[in-house]
Amino acid sequence: MSARNAWLAALLVVAVSTVHAQGAPKPFRIPARSVADVAPFEWQQAGPEALGLSRERVAALPALLTSETPQVKVLLVVRDNQLMFEYHRDGYGPDDLHNVASVTKSVMATLIGLALQDGIVKGLDQKAVALLPPAILPPADARFQEVTVRHLLTMRSGLHRKGPGGVSSAALTLKQQLTAAPGTSFNYNSSANHLLSVILSQQTGAPARQYAERKLFAPLGISGYNWFGDDDGHSYGSHDLYLKPRDMAKIGQLYLQGGVWQGRRILDAGYAADAVSKLVPTGLADAPDYGYLWWPTHSLADTPAYSAAGFGGQYIFVVPAQSLVVVALSDQDEGGRTAAFIRRLVLPAVWKPAQPRPTAVATP
Repeated sequence: MSARNAWLAALLVVAVSTVHAQGAPKPFRIPARSVADVAPFEWQQAGPEALGLSRERVAALPALLTSETPQVKVLLVVRDNQLMFEYHRDGYGPDDLHNVASVTKSVMATLIGLALQDGIVKGLDQKAVALLPPAILPPADARFQEVTVRHLLTMRSGLHRKGPGGVSSAALTLKQQLTAAPGTSFNYNSSANHLLSVILSQQTGAPARQYAERKLFAPLGISGYNWFGDDDGHSYGSHDLYLKPRDMAKIGQLYLQGGVWQGRRILDAGYAADAVSKLVPTGLADAPDYGYLWWPTHSLADTPAYSAAGFGGQYIFVVPAQSLVVVALSDQDEGGRTAAFIRRLVLPAVWKPAQPRPTAVATP
Protein backbone atom coordinates (compact mmCIF):
# COMPACT_ATOMS: atom_id res chain seq x y z
CA MET A 1 0.00 0.00 0.00
CA SER A 2 1.34 3.44 -0.93
CA ALA A 3 1.85 6.07 1.76
CA ARG A 4 -0.93 8.13 0.18
CA ASN A 5 -3.45 5.31 0.33
CA ALA A 6 -2.34 4.28 3.80
CA TRP A 7 -3.08 7.83 4.95
CA LEU A 8 -6.55 7.63 3.41
CA ALA A 9 -7.19 4.28 5.08
CA ALA A 10 -6.27 5.78 8.43
CA LEU A 11 -8.73 8.62 7.89
CA LEU A 12 -11.44 6.12 7.05
CA VAL A 13 -10.84 4.28 10.32
CA VAL A 14 -11.24 7.56 12.20
CA ALA A 15 -14.44 8.31 10.31
CA VAL A 16 -15.94 4.91 11.10
CA SER A 17 -14.97 5.26 14.75
CA THR A 18 -16.71 8.61 14.89
CA VAL A 19 -19.93 7.15 13.52
CA HIS A 20 -19.94 4.36 16.06
CA ALA A 21 -19.05 6.63 18.95
CA GLN A 22 -21.61 9.34 18.24
CA GLY A 23 -24.40 7.08 16.96
CA ALA A 24 -25.03 9.22 13.86
CA PRO A 25 -23.02 9.76 10.70
CA LYS A 26 -20.73 12.75 10.63
CA PRO A 27 -19.44 14.43 7.46
CA PHE A 28 -16.20 12.82 6.36
CA ARG A 29 -13.94 15.75 5.50
CA ILE A 30 -10.75 15.34 3.54
CA PRO A 31 -7.94 17.87 3.02
CA ALA A 32 -7.85 19.71 -0.28
CA ARG A 33 -4.99 20.00 -2.73
CA SER A 34 -4.53 23.60 -3.82
CA VAL A 35 -4.51 24.58 -7.49
CA ALA A 36 -2.13 27.30 -8.68
CA ASP A 37 -3.02 30.21 -10.98
CA VAL A 38 -6.77 29.71 -10.65
CA ALA A 39 -8.99 31.93 -12.77
CA PRO A 40 -11.32 33.79 -10.37
CA PHE A 41 -14.98 32.77 -10.59
CA GLU A 42 -18.02 32.86 -8.35
CA TRP A 43 -21.46 31.69 -9.42
CA GLN A 44 -23.97 34.49 -9.88
CA GLN A 45 -27.09 33.69 -7.88
CA ALA A 46 -30.72 34.26 -8.79
CA GLY A 47 -34.02 33.34 -7.14
CA PRO A 48 -36.69 31.25 -8.86
CA GLU A 49 -38.95 34.20 -9.64
CA ALA A 50 -36.14 36.08 -11.38
CA LEU A 51 -35.80 33.05 -13.66
CA GLY A 52 -39.51 32.74 -14.35
CA LEU A 53 -40.10 29.83 -11.98
CA SER A 54 -42.47 29.17 -9.11
CA ARG A 55 -40.96 30.21 -5.79
CA GLU A 56 -43.33 27.87 -3.93
CA ARG A 57 -42.33 24.75 -5.89
CA VAL A 58 -38.64 25.40 -5.44
CA ALA A 59 -39.06 26.31 -1.76
CA ALA A 60 -40.73 22.93 -1.18
CA LEU A 61 -37.66 20.96 -2.28
CA PRO A 62 -35.68 20.96 1.03
CA ALA A 63 -38.57 19.40 2.97
CA LEU A 64 -39.06 16.83 0.20
CA LEU A 65 -35.38 15.98 0.25
CA THR A 66 -35.46 15.43 4.00
CA SER A 67 -38.59 13.30 3.94
CA GLU A 68 -38.22 11.33 0.70
CA THR A 69 -34.48 11.10 0.02
CA PRO A 70 -32.61 11.53 3.30
CA GLN A 71 -29.55 9.95 1.69
CA VAL A 72 -29.00 13.10 -0.39
CA LYS A 73 -26.25 15.25 1.15
CA VAL A 74 -26.20 18.00 -1.46
CA LEU A 75 -28.46 19.16 -4.25
CA LEU A 76 -27.55 22.11 -6.42
CA VAL A 77 -29.31 23.58 -9.47
CA VAL A 78 -27.81 25.97 -12.00
CA ARG A 79 -30.16 27.49 -14.56
CA ASP A 80 -29.17 29.98 -17.25
CA ASN A 81 -25.62 29.96 -15.83
CA GLN A 82 -26.88 31.14 -12.42
CA LEU A 83 -27.00 29.27 -9.13
CA MET A 84 -30.69 29.16 -8.26
CA PHE A 85 -30.97 26.41 -5.64
CA GLU A 86 -28.52 24.94 -3.17
CA TYR A 87 -29.28 22.41 -0.45
CA HIS A 88 -26.80 21.01 2.06
CA ARG A 89 -27.86 18.47 4.64
CA ASP A 90 -27.05 19.36 8.23
CA GLY A 91 -23.31 19.31 8.77
CA TYR A 92 -22.34 19.95 5.15
CA GLY A 93 -21.44 23.16 3.37
CA PRO A 94 -20.38 24.45 -0.05
CA ASP A 95 -16.67 24.15 0.71
CA ASP A 96 -16.75 20.44 1.57
CA LEU A 97 -15.05 18.01 -0.78
CA HIS A 98 -17.06 14.93 -1.76
CA ASN A 99 -15.99 11.66 -3.32
CA VAL A 100 -17.69 11.81 -6.71
CA ALA A 101 -17.09 8.09 -7.43
CA SER A 102 -17.45 7.33 -11.16
CA VAL A 103 -18.17 10.94 -12.04
CA THR A 104 -14.35 10.77 -12.11
CA LYS A 105 -14.67 8.88 -15.41
CA SER A 106 -16.37 11.82 -17.09
CA VAL A 107 -13.63 14.12 -15.84
CA MET A 108 -11.09 11.68 -17.26
CA ALA A 109 -12.88 11.84 -20.61
CA THR A 110 -12.50 15.61 -20.47
CA LEU A 111 -8.77 15.30 -19.84
CA ILE A 112 -8.39 12.99 -22.82
CA GLY A 113 -10.13 15.59 -24.96
CA LEU A 114 -7.66 18.20 -23.70
CA ALA A 115 -4.77 15.82 -24.38
CA LEU A 116 -5.98 15.51 -27.97
CA GLN A 117 -5.91 19.29 -28.32
CA ASP A 118 -2.38 19.40 -26.90
CA GLY A 119 -1.14 16.62 -29.20
CA ILE A 120 -0.34 14.38 -26.25
CA VAL A 121 -2.71 11.85 -27.76
CA LYS A 122 -2.52 11.90 -31.55
CA GLY A 123 -6.04 10.66 -32.18
CA LEU A 124 -8.85 8.60 -30.71
CA ASP A 125 -7.91 5.70 -32.94
CA GLN A 126 -4.33 5.66 -31.71
CA LYS A 127 -3.43 2.29 -30.24
CA ALA A 128 -3.26 2.19 -26.45
CA VAL A 129 -0.05 0.12 -26.52
CA ALA A 130 1.72 3.05 -28.22
CA LEU A 131 0.90 5.25 -25.22
CA LEU A 132 1.20 2.94 -22.20
CA PRO A 133 4.42 2.41 -20.21
CA PRO A 134 6.71 -0.09 -21.98
CA ALA A 135 7.37 -1.80 -18.63
CA ILE A 136 3.83 -3.26 -18.52
CA LEU A 137 3.89 -4.45 -22.14
CA PRO A 138 3.32 -6.65 -24.02
CA PRO A 139 -0.27 -7.55 -23.06
CA ALA A 140 -1.04 -11.17 -22.32
CA ASP A 141 -3.73 -11.25 -25.02
CA ALA A 142 -2.38 -10.24 -28.43
CA ARG A 143 -5.77 -8.84 -29.37
CA PHE A 144 -5.18 -5.98 -26.93
CA GLN A 145 -2.69 -4.63 -29.47
CA GLU A 146 -5.75 -3.41 -31.41
CA VAL A 147 -7.37 -1.57 -28.49
CA THR A 148 -7.59 2.17 -29.16
CA VAL A 149 -8.14 5.23 -27.01
CA ARG A 150 -11.67 5.37 -28.43
CA HIS A 151 -12.32 1.80 -27.26
CA LEU A 152 -11.27 2.73 -23.72
CA LEU A 153 -13.45 5.85 -23.75
CA THR A 154 -16.52 3.87 -24.82
CA MET A 155 -15.94 0.77 -22.64
CA ARG A 156 -15.38 -1.47 -25.66
CA SER A 157 -11.85 -2.67 -25.04
CA GLY A 158 -12.89 -6.32 -24.87
CA LEU A 159 -11.76 -6.56 -21.25
CA HIS A 160 -14.46 -7.97 -19.01
CA ARG A 161 -15.07 -6.72 -15.50
CA LYS A 162 -14.66 -9.40 -12.85
CA GLY A 163 -16.73 -9.01 -9.69
CA PRO A 164 -18.78 -6.02 -8.50
CA GLY A 165 -16.09 -3.36 -8.80
CA GLY A 166 -12.56 -2.42 -7.89
CA VAL A 167 -9.62 -1.41 -10.04
CA SER A 168 -6.61 -3.54 -10.89
CA SER A 169 -3.20 -2.07 -11.53
CA ALA A 170 -2.41 -1.45 -15.18
CA ALA A 171 0.05 -4.33 -15.18
CA LEU A 172 -2.55 -6.75 -13.85
CA THR A 173 -5.17 -5.47 -16.28
CA LEU A 174 -2.91 -6.21 -19.22
CA LYS A 175 -2.44 -9.76 -17.95
CA GLN A 176 -6.13 -10.46 -18.46
CA GLN A 177 -7.55 -12.22 -21.47
CA LEU A 178 -10.08 -10.33 -23.56
CA THR A 179 -13.57 -11.80 -23.69
CA ALA A 180 -14.49 -10.03 -26.93
CA ALA A 181 -12.69 -8.47 -29.86
CA PRO A 182 -11.90 -4.78 -29.31
CA GLY A 183 -14.68 -2.46 -30.44
CA THR A 184 -17.38 -5.12 -30.64
CA SER A 185 -19.22 -5.00 -27.31
CA PHE A 186 -19.80 -2.75 -24.30
CA ASN A 187 -18.59 -3.84 -20.89
CA TYR A 188 -18.40 -1.36 -18.00
CA ASN A 189 -14.89 -1.88 -16.68
CA SER A 190 -13.16 0.51 -14.29
CA SER A 191 -9.79 -1.22 -14.63
CA ALA A 192 -9.82 -0.72 -18.40
CA ASN A 193 -10.89 2.88 -17.90
CA HIS A 194 -8.00 3.42 -15.48
CA LEU A 195 -5.62 2.79 -18.37
CA LEU A 196 -6.52 6.24 -19.70
CA SER A 197 -5.03 7.79 -16.57
CA VAL A 198 -1.93 5.65 -16.95
CA ILE A 199 -1.63 6.90 -20.54
CA LEU A 200 -1.74 10.50 -19.35
CA SER A 201 0.90 9.78 -16.71
CA GLN A 202 3.17 8.14 -19.25
CA GLN A 203 2.77 10.85 -21.87
CA THR A 204 2.98 13.90 -19.57
CA GLY A 205 5.47 12.58 -17.01
CA ALA A 206 3.15 13.34 -14.08
CA PRO A 207 -0.10 11.99 -12.58
CA ALA A 208 -3.32 12.90 -14.37
CA ARG A 209 -4.32 15.11 -11.45
CA GLN A 210 -1.46 17.49 -12.25
CA TYR A 211 -2.54 17.73 -15.88
CA ALA A 212 -6.08 18.36 -14.63
CA GLU A 213 -4.87 21.18 -12.39
CA ARG A 214 -3.28 23.04 -15.29
CA LYS A 215 -5.68 22.34 -18.13
CA LEU A 216 -9.09 22.00 -16.47
CA PHE A 217 -9.27 22.97 -12.82
CA ALA A 218 -7.37 26.28 -12.97
CA PRO A 219 -9.29 27.59 -16.02
CA LEU A 220 -12.65 26.69 -14.41
CA GLY A 221 -11.80 28.37 -11.11
CA ILE A 222 -11.51 25.08 -9.21
CA SER A 223 -9.11 26.00 -6.43
CA GLY A 224 -9.27 22.90 -4.22
CA TYR A 225 -9.78 19.19 -4.81
CA ASN A 226 -8.25 15.83 -4.01
CA TRP A 227 -7.61 12.79 -6.14
CA PHE A 228 -6.15 9.54 -4.93
CA GLY A 229 -4.24 7.01 -6.97
CA ASP A 230 -2.76 3.56 -7.20
CA ASP A 231 0.49 2.27 -5.78
CA ASP A 232 2.30 3.22 -9.00
CA GLY A 233 1.42 6.89 -8.60
CA HIS A 234 -1.32 7.05 -11.23
CA SER A 235 -4.45 9.01 -10.34
CA TYR A 236 -7.40 6.63 -10.46
CA GLY A 237 -9.02 7.08 -13.83
CA SER A 238 -12.34 5.75 -12.62
CA HIS A 239 -12.96 7.00 -9.07
CA ASP A 240 -11.62 8.66 -5.92
CA LEU A 241 -11.74 12.22 -7.21
CA TYR A 242 -13.02 14.65 -4.57
CA LEU A 243 -14.71 17.89 -5.66
CA LYS A 244 -16.88 20.64 -4.22
CA PRO A 245 -20.49 20.65 -5.45
CA ARG A 246 -20.25 24.06 -7.10
CA ASP A 247 -17.15 22.90 -8.94
CA MET A 248 -19.00 19.84 -10.21
CA ALA A 249 -21.58 22.22 -11.66
CA LYS A 250 -18.80 24.00 -13.55
CA ILE A 251 -17.97 20.80 -15.39
CA GLY A 252 -21.62 20.34 -16.35
CA GLN A 253 -21.83 23.96 -17.46
CA LEU A 254 -18.68 23.56 -19.55
CA TYR A 255 -20.35 20.78 -21.54
CA LEU A 256 -23.68 22.58 -21.71
CA GLN A 257 -21.81 25.48 -23.35
CA GLY A 258 -20.10 23.18 -25.84
CA GLY A 259 -16.65 23.41 -24.25
CA VAL A 260 -16.68 27.18 -23.66
CA TRP A 261 -16.17 28.72 -20.22
CA GLN A 262 -16.47 32.42 -19.47
CA GLY A 263 -16.07 33.20 -23.17
CA ARG A 264 -12.94 31.09 -23.51
CA ARG A 265 -12.71 27.88 -25.51
CA ILE A 266 -11.49 25.19 -23.10
CA LEU A 267 -12.55 21.96 -24.83
CA ASP A 268 -12.99 21.31 -28.54
CA ALA A 269 -16.65 21.74 -29.51
CA GLY A 270 -16.80 18.57 -31.58
CA TYR A 271 -15.25 16.47 -28.85
CA ALA A 272 -17.55 17.96 -26.20
CA ALA A 273 -20.60 17.16 -28.34
CA ASP A 274 -19.45 13.62 -29.14
CA ALA A 275 -18.61 12.84 -25.51
CA VAL A 276 -22.25 13.25 -24.42
CA SER A 277 -23.83 11.72 -27.56
CA LYS A 278 -25.24 8.26 -28.08
CA LEU A 279 -22.17 6.62 -29.53
CA VAL A 280 -22.48 2.97 -28.54
CA PRO A 281 -25.30 0.72 -27.30
CA THR A 282 -24.77 -0.74 -23.85
CA GLY A 283 -27.38 -3.48 -23.76
CA LEU A 284 -28.56 -2.10 -20.40
CA ALA A 285 -32.30 -1.59 -20.02
CA ASP A 286 -32.04 1.49 -17.80
CA ALA A 287 -29.08 3.08 -19.61
CA PRO A 288 -29.07 1.89 -23.22
CA ASP A 289 -26.48 4.33 -24.62
CA TYR A 290 -22.97 5.54 -23.82
CA GLY A 291 -20.69 8.35 -24.99
CA TYR A 292 -17.11 9.04 -23.98
CA LEU A 293 -17.50 8.05 -20.31
CA TRP A 294 -20.77 10.07 -20.16
CA TRP A 295 -24.30 8.67 -20.11
CA PRO A 296 -26.65 10.19 -22.72
CA THR A 297 -30.18 9.97 -21.38
CA HIS A 298 -33.47 11.86 -21.32
CA SER A 299 -35.36 14.06 -18.91
CA LEU A 300 -38.97 15.28 -18.88
CA ALA A 301 -41.03 14.65 -22.01
CA ASP A 302 -38.05 12.73 -23.45
CA THR A 303 -36.02 15.93 -23.64
CA PRO A 304 -32.39 14.93 -24.34
CA ALA A 305 -30.03 15.08 -21.40
CA TYR A 306 -26.78 13.54 -20.26
CA SER A 307 -25.13 12.73 -16.98
CA ALA A 308 -21.91 11.91 -15.23
CA ALA A 309 -22.93 9.25 -12.73
CA GLY A 310 -21.16 7.75 -9.74
CA PHE A 311 -21.88 4.85 -7.44
CA GLY A 312 -24.07 5.67 -4.48
CA GLY A 313 -25.99 8.55 -6.05
CA GLN A 314 -23.41 11.06 -7.31
CA TYR A 315 -24.55 13.00 -10.39
CA ILE A 316 -23.93 15.86 -12.76
CA PHE A 317 -27.18 15.96 -14.75
CA VAL A 318 -27.41 18.33 -17.73
CA VAL A 319 -30.47 19.30 -19.79
CA PRO A 320 -29.18 21.55 -22.60
CA ALA A 321 -32.58 22.63 -23.92
CA GLN A 322 -33.41 23.98 -20.46
CA SER A 323 -29.95 25.49 -19.82
CA LEU A 324 -30.01 23.36 -16.68
CA VAL A 325 -27.33 21.66 -14.59
CA VAL A 326 -28.25 19.59 -11.53
CA VAL A 327 -25.63 18.28 -9.09
CA ALA A 328 -26.50 15.65 -6.49
CA LEU A 329 -24.31 13.97 -3.89
CA SER A 330 -25.58 11.16 -1.70
CA ASP A 331 -24.73 8.61 0.91
CA GLN A 332 -24.88 5.06 -0.34
CA ASP A 333 -27.96 5.18 -2.56
CA GLU A 334 -29.42 1.84 -3.60
CA GLY A 335 -31.92 1.46 -6.40
CA GLY A 336 -31.36 4.84 -8.02
CA ARG A 337 -33.51 6.80 -5.58
CA THR A 338 -31.53 10.00 -6.08
CA ALA A 339 -31.89 9.89 -9.87
CA ALA A 340 -35.60 9.14 -9.53
CA PHE A 341 -36.04 12.10 -7.16
CA ILE A 342 -34.33 14.41 -9.65
CA ARG A 343 -36.63 13.31 -12.47
CA ARG A 344 -39.82 13.16 -10.41
CA LEU A 345 -39.58 16.29 -8.25
CA VAL A 346 -36.54 18.45 -8.98
CA LEU A 347 -36.91 18.78 -12.75
CA PRO A 348 -40.64 19.69 -12.63
CA ALA A 349 -39.89 22.40 -10.06
CA VAL A 350 -37.21 24.06 -12.20
CA TRP A 351 -38.65 23.35 -15.66
CA LYS A 352 -39.73 26.13 -18.00
CA PRO A 353 -41.77 25.99 -21.22
CA ALA A 354 -39.77 25.15 -24.33
CA GLN A 355 -37.06 27.72 -24.84
CA PRO A 356 -34.24 28.14 -27.35
CA ARG A 357 -30.94 26.61 -26.33
CA PRO A 358 -28.35 29.29 -25.46
CA THR A 359 -25.25 29.41 -27.63
CA ALA A 360 -21.90 30.04 -26.00
CA VAL A 361 -19.34 31.80 -28.16
CA ALA A 362 -15.64 31.69 -27.43
CA THR A 363 -13.61 34.83 -27.72
CA PRO A 364 -10.91 34.68 -30.42
